[in-house]
Amino acid sequence: MVEDAFSILQSGRPGPVVLEVAKDILEMEGDATIPQAIAPECVAPDAEDIADAVRVLAAAERPIIIAGAGVLHTGACDGLTQLAEAINAPVVTTQNARGVMSDEHPLSLGDITVHCSREAIKEADLALVLGCRFGHFDTAGWNLE
Repeated sequence: MVEDAFSILQSGRPGPVVLEVAKDILEMEGDATIPQAIAPECVAPDAEDIADAVRVLAAAERPIIIAGAGVLHTGACDGLTQLAEAINAPVVTTQNARGVMSDEHPLSLGDITVHCSREAIKEADLALVLGCRFGHFDTAGWNLE
């Protein structure tokens, strides 16, 4: 059950898993084996989709990157910074993605709830969204203007 819980925890969208163990079981003594580490599953993107994205990004005049916790979970923080620098795009993070890019980096605008971040999103002609779920707090106040 522990192995299954960790597998579920790290598959798809990583998140909490509840494993309820009865008190009498917790008080028992016995031999236990520690399960092997489970690597999260990563799916490679389609090459044609990447080429399409590159064309769209190249045509943008004011791109912005919105980065979510998926960037953290996939270990893509350095890649995010390299991409932002390559296309000179400011980076806004969701609340759960704090730390994907140094706050000291000149392209970092901080989290999506900050006023300047919301204004930058409004002014962008393209938003590249990476690893986001777009939860309520991140999108509160958004409209279709």
